[in-house]
Amino acid sequence: MPSQPTASIEYRKGIKTPENKSNSKLVGPPLPLELDPAFAAKPVGKAKLEKGSSTYVPPAYMLRKPEKGIEIYSEGQVIAQARILKKYAIEKGYDTTYAFLVNMSMKSGKKRFFVVNLQTLKIENRALVAHGRGEERFTFDKQYSNSAGSNCTSLGKYKIGQSYTGQFGLAYRLHGLDNSNNNAFRRFVVLHAMGCINYDETDMPVCQSEGCPAVAPQFLEEIKPIIDSRKLPMLLWVFDSVQTKK
Repeated sequence: MPSQPTASIEYRKGIKTPENKSNSKLVGPPLPLELDPAFAAKPVGKAKLEKGSSTYVPPAYMLRKPEKGIEIYSEGQVIAQARILKKYAIEKGYDTTYAFLVNMSMKSGKKRFFVVNLQTLKIENRALVAHGRGEERFTFDKQYSNSAGSNCTSLGKYKIGQSYTGQFGLAYRLHGLDNSNNNAFRRFVVLHAMGCINYDETDMPVCQSEGCPAVAPQFLEEIKPIIDSRKLPMLLWVFDSVQTKK
C-alpha cells in the first residue's frame, strides 16, 4: 500500500478555493481518521502481495462485528436507476453517454460503484468504493449527512467537476445537485483514490473516508479517460436502494 501523506494544515483549516482559480493550498481531502498518523501511533492495516497485486489487510478493529449491508444488487436494478439518471441528464444538459452510479446500501467489500454506458444501457465496469465513517472511528452501519464536519456520505446526484492533484494524487471536484448533498463542494467531498481500497471484491470491509467516494487507484485510472473525454459534465449518483424502499 502506498504511504499516505499527512493532510495539510491549510486544508484542515477549511481554506476555500474557487474552482476556476489555481491555489496550491487546495491539496486534497484530509486523511480518513483510521489512516491519520495523529490518531494512533500503531499501524492500522497492512498490504500483502496476493496473486501479484497488493491487497489491503484491515486492522482488527474493522472486523469486530459484521458490516451491515446487502450483498447483491442486480444489473436490472442498476439499469433502471440509470434510465432515471439519463432522463435527468437530458433535461438538465449533462453528458448522456456515460454516468456513474453508487449503491451505498451494499457492503463496502462488494463492487457497488457502477460505470454505465447510457447509450447502450450496459454496465461497462464496477468497483469498490468507500463511504464516510461519520462520528465513529469505523462505522459498521452507514450514516448519511450533508453537514460540514459530519464525515458522512451525502446521498444525491453530483456533477463531476474539474480535476486537480491533491494529497491522494488525482482527484475530481464534486458539486452536489440535490438538497441532500448541496454542501459537497464546501465540504471538499471529491472523487479520489486511496491505496487501502482493494481493486477486487473482498469479504472484509474496506477502509472509510471522511465523506468522499474514494476508489482503488487502478480503478480511478480506468475511469479517468471517460471523465476527461466528455464534452459535457458527467453525473455521479450516490443512492441507497434499501433506504429508498422505506
